[in-house]
Parts: sequence; C-alpha cells; structure tokens
Amino acid sequence: MAEIKIMKGHGLYYECPECEAKVELGQNYCQDCGEPLNWKEDYDDWGGGE
Repeated sequence: MAEIKIMKGHGLYYECPECEAKVELGQNYCQDCGEPLNWKEDYDDWGGGE
C-alpha cells in the first residue's frame, strides 16, 4: 500500500512502498518501478467515517 508522507513546504503526497517514488492518489501502479499499489479507505485510523 502506498504510504502518506508529509513534506514541509510541499504538503501531503503518496509514496511507492517499493522505490519511494511519488505517486498520485488512485494510481494502480507506480510509474517508476511498476509496483502494484493497493489503496484502502480506513477511517478508523483517524477517527472518522461513522
């Protein structure tokens, strides 16, 4: 699963778990290494989604 990263001055972005390249939300594969990206919505992690 792609990881959410926070870069000071650049905001939030998503990172490939394999090569650490930036990826866009909803991409199926990393554009750099071809790693399949799994996305899930898990509102319990941050307390929303009731």
